Amino acid sequence: MMIQVITPQGDLWPVDYEANRRHMFSCQAIVPERADHFLILDRPDEFNRALEKAIWTFSEK
Repeated sequence: MMIQVITPQGDLWPVDYEANRRHMFSCQAIVPERADHFLILDRPDEFNRALEKAIWTFSEK
């Protein structure tokens, strides 16, 4: 199955973006600054903005 993946990732939590891109058909990261692994709990406004950006990315295609 080929699906597009857009994920909000905090910049304070290490993520291997290149590995994700190698293993997924399409993988994009939205990275809010000064956010950790629990972005939705620690910075809900930042998470909501990242989620809205991801939704708009899908709707524009």
